[in-house]
Amino acid sequence: LFSTFVIINLFLALQKNIFPNLFIYGEPPDLPLDELQFWSIIGLIFIHLIVVCTGCVFVLGSMQGFKI
Repeated sequence: LFSTFVIINLFLALQKNIFPNLFIYGEPPDLPLDELQFWSIIGLIFIHLIVVCTGCVFVLGSMQGFKI
């Protein structure tokens, strides 16, 4: 459980360091993106969502007493 929170915090820190002006305030970036950057950003967002969802599942499971 603790390692899941560490991973989520690492992802948040990485996201802010790599893309400081990206999607923080819900605005699209001002820089023109080529296709590779676009898909890498989409991949990062998907990985981020998966990590957050698995973290929520672990938290809810541990609160209910389930062992995953």
